[in-house]
Amino acid sequence: DGQKVEEGDVLFVIDPRPFRIALKSAEAQFELSSKELQRAQGLRRRSAISQEEVDRRSARLTGRLNT
Repeated sequence: DGQKVEEGDVLFVIDPRPFRIALKSAEAQFELSSKELQRAQGLRRRSAISQEEVDRRSARLTGRLNT
């Protein structure tokens, strides 16, 4: 506190680790949601699941549904 700083001095460093962890988690969730949607589309073509379920998985993939 009270120390003089010059232009370009580093005032603080943000730890990137929590952001890397969050990114890896989001990437894994995206991959899982993509696979679930692909499976659902295949099942829908065989009338094994409802269009509503396909829509739900699609919404989850695009982030419009959080469950």
